[in-house]
Amino acid sequence: MGMATGSAYISGRPVEKSQPLGRFLPLLPEGIAAQWLAAHLKNEGEAPWVIDPYGASPQLAVEIARQGCRVLVAANNPVMRFLLEMAAHPPAADELRAALAELAGTYRGDQRMEPYLRNLYLTPCSNCGRDVMATAFLWERDAQAPYARIYTCPYCGDTGERPAVEEDAQRARLDRSGMHRSRALERVAPLNDPDRTYAEEALNAYLPRAVFVLLTLINKLENISPARRNGVLALLLAACDRGNNLWPVGSGRPRPRQLVTPPRFIEHNLWLALEEAVESWSGPADEPAAGVPLTIWPELPPDGGGICIFEGRIRGLGEAGTDSWAPDAVVSALPRPNQAFWTLSALWAGWLWGAQETAPFKSVLRRRRYDWSWHSTALSAALRHLAPLLKPGTPFFALLGEYEPGFLAAALVAAGKAGFDLTGIALRPSDGLAQLTLRCGEQVPPAVPEEDDEQEPGAADEKKDSLTFTEMRRLAEQAGEAHLQERAEPAAYAHMHAAALAALAESRELAEDEQSPSRALTLVQNAVHSAFTQSERFVRYQPAGRAVENSFYWLVRPGGKSLPLSDRVEMWLVRFLQKEPGCDTYEIDQALCAHFRGLFTPSRELLQVCLQSYAQESASGGWELNAADTPAIRRAEIEELRSLLLQIGAQLQLTAEAPGERSVVWKTAQGDAAYTFHLQASAVLGDLPAGVIIVHPEERLELLVYKLEHSPHRPAETQHWRFLSFGRLRHLAAVPELTLQAFEEQLRLDPLTGSSEQMQLF
Repeated sequence: MGMATGSAYISGRPVEKSQPLGRFLPLLPEGIAAQWLAAHLKNEGEAPWVIDPYGASPQLAVEIARQGCRVLVAANNPVMRFLLEMAAHPPAADELRAALAELAGTYRGDQRMEPYLRNLYLTPCSNCGRDVMATAFLWERDAQAPYARIYTCPYCGDTGERPAVEEDAQRARLDRSGMHRSRALERVAPLNDPDRTYAEEALNAYLPRAVFVLLTLINKLENISPARRNGVLALLLAACDRGNNLWPVGSGRPRPRQLVTPPRFIEHNLWLALEEAVESWSGPADEPAAGVPLTIWPELPPDGGGICIFEGRIRGLGEAGTDSWAPDAVVSALPRPNQAFWTLSALWAGWLWGAQETAPFKSVLRRRRYDWSWHSTALSAALRHLAPLLKPGTPFFALLGEYEPGFLAAALVAAGKAGFDLTGIALRPSDGLAQLTLRCGEQVPPAVPEEDDEQEPGAADEKKDSLTFTEMRRLAEQAGEAHLQERAEPAAYAHMHAAALAALAESRELAEDEQSPSRALTLVQNAVHSAFTQSERFVRYQPAGRAVENSFYWLVRPGGKSLPLSDRVEMWLVRFLQKEPGCDTYEIDQALCAHFRGLFTPSRELLQVCLQSYAQESASGGWELNAADTPAIRRAEIEELRSLLLQIGAQLQLTAEAPGERSVVWKTAQGDAAYTFHLQASAVLGDLPAGVIIVHPEERLELLVYKLEHSPHRPAETQHWRFLSFGRLRHLAAVPELTLQAFEEQLRLDPLTGSSEQMQLF
């Protein structure tokens, strides 16, 4: 495999608390950037400069700054700028409660705001008939009234989802005059603004009651004291997100990408949303989050580290001049295409800060095309403006959250077109995360023609396309074959696809042709898809009714003597637990990823199954090898069980022989092998012959099941392998008058033997 596939995956720690607007932000574990910076930057003397050209993750910038770095973040989206400001200086819960109290104390006419808004969500209790405040209403798309409401009655205790009544329909019909809707539009795109039509379309993502409540609250911003204004803005921003129709009924964690109302959706109580936002914006009361210095360009943060926000796209930074600093590294979460978030951001920015403040950004209202081809062009444009700001060789660590093959292809094509070389790639599809290490090249490639954003890519020169396609497909096939040979077991499409892209990036096929990023991406995707669906080198295992991306691949003519990757992971873990007892799951995972690098990063599921098979977790979270799995004890146990097999064979009037330390054969009177047993303490299956009975510890059951379910390439062996646990073998030895028929029946009762035919993946 090439050098680019050999970087270690940094697993990071799960984020314990959801972020405000978190459903639109990249899903990134904590500590990834900090660990990468520690390995790649020397923090001696002045704080290193790190640049984030996309500003897609506020928490990422804060994490970098807390490592003593100065971070320059390009943020064209006013909402993202506000999120970054709040992440840099997280408000205390008391401050937010004071802000909410001030907002609650404003008046609408002669009524205080809080009781007025609470009354908008009243509904009669189905049990006692008293009015109670609903926490939410449930709607069907395009309906004129909700079909259900959710509440807890404080009087009789009735709680849950109940059918909606006529009073619910009447209270939902607010803003009949359209005054609040007109104000909502005016704050984004005034009457003669060319973007007015697009703003109207975007506003359809809100019910009339939500628009009424939000604009009623926003109209009170001018009455809020300067000291409380940021806190109120934070609460209102959370309510703006909570108030749209993109909350599907029954979805655990919605992450909308298109501004499309689900067939059934939730209308949240927006006063309760304000109260809940206090918790989501603030840190734990006993551990207040520490802030980091924050400045607005051209003011630079202090030498000790901090964040500097450039209020615009990265191309504007080059025009502004960067003589006072030189980036030492680039670290960024690459954004995904998200029409829902960017369109809603234009609405929210207009509502909270006004049309004048958000004019440069609201052009996103017009955009309709958000496919990977467009995204590759957009990513490449930003990187082309970034490259001249960097010294050749500057490292670039890119994180792709919510990973999928198209995202990776778009990112690598964009990077190649902008003059960045791929030096490392690591991938864990189960985490939904890819990690790229790039390096700024010697010079920015010349500009290439781009298609119109709203136009589909046309056909390129046929002769050149054909030659390039053939070469790309050949490289993709070779990379996939090499990956499978080294893995020594089937690989998911995600790994095959990434191996092919890495090979193409290393060969500079993604950078050196003269096609635009969108055309190049189409060509690359077609070549890779063809390599893995039409090549005679691979066997494809595809679940019925599932897409190619859910397939596993194996070789038509496998070679080599390597153990399968899952077996190597199991063996490594046992040795690690022997040498490093007491490590927690995170520490073990970090060591595992450092050993099995790049595209061979094991899944968390495999690690967890191995841990459950071999170790016990203490109350403090550390893992210790099971006492029964120490080598001396297992050797003695296998010797004991081998003797039992010899004893049982003789009892069944068969000739029982032990040709090896871990094998026993029962032969008939004619000298033919009737049963062949292989005793092992592990779940390493290797290349055991068909028909063997694998004798294993009970603790290996789940691990064996996992391996068999992920081994679609050896159906013949697994259909003829049979399994016998240590405990069942001891049970058989205790049966006084055991017969061959009874032995066979007991063998079929073993969980693995009894279900082996059902354990095939496809």
